[in-house]
Amino acid sequence: MKKIDVHGHLGGWFSPDRGGHLEALLAALDKWEIERCILSAGRSLLVDMAAGNREVEAAVETSDQLLGYVYVDPTHPDQAVAEVERYANHPKFVGIKSRPDYHDEHIDSPAYRPILEAAAAHRLPALIHFWETGPPRAHIAVAEEFHLPIILAHAGGNLWKQCVDAVRDHPDIYLDFCSSIADAGKIEYGVAAVGADRVVLGTDLMLIHPAWTMGMYLDAEISEADRRKIFRENAIRLFDLNLPREA
Repeated sequence: MKKIDVHGHLGGWFSPDRGGHLEALLAALDKWEIERCILSAGRSLLVDMAAGNREVEAAVETSDQLLGYVYVDPTHPDQAVAEVERYANHPKFVGIKSRPDYHDEHIDSPAYRPILEAAAAHRLPALIHFWETGPPRAHIAVAEEFHLPIILAHAGGNLWKQCVDAVRDHPDIYLDFCSSIADAGKIEYGVAAVGADRVVLGTDLMLIHPAWTMGMYLDAEISEADRRKIFRENAIRLFDLNLPREA
């Protein structure tokens, strides 16, 4: 079954791994039948927002399998808006990404506001890291105010049940369950609560081996139709990808 991975990484991280270097990344996509992978660069988060986005721009030009997020750093809001505007019409940049906890900002802070306005104006969904101690109230408020689809990357981590319960009735919030936590029943609970239409496949490639997350979905007691939605169809719809539907 072909897959679209909405949560991939380019470049190294803190650990001495292969770090999403391009050759290893493309080999992993082929091995695991990942038709498209949407990437952000570790450099954008850890070192330099614009430089990392340029690395992603160079990478996505090398392969049809790669798409990009514009990484946005709210500690430099004017530059972040300029980055969104720079890539908004690039055919291979399909969303924005940010990690509020690293920047000591909340997603509903004044610093994020102009960035989210720019993303909403260009209809760019947002992948937002969410591994927090409380429910995603701010993310819900932002999604509803800006009519902006938000994917909660990691879906709350170890507090996934609290996260799922909080977003049941909020159709612009999507869940990406990738994490090092593979609790039994997590996928079934999420699909039953919000519906398979609002769950997407993110693997955290190559920080986490793709088989780890895929295994959670393959072992879950959900229908094949729901699995197809999660693995591929939802991402096509959410990111407006020009890909044929599988028979």
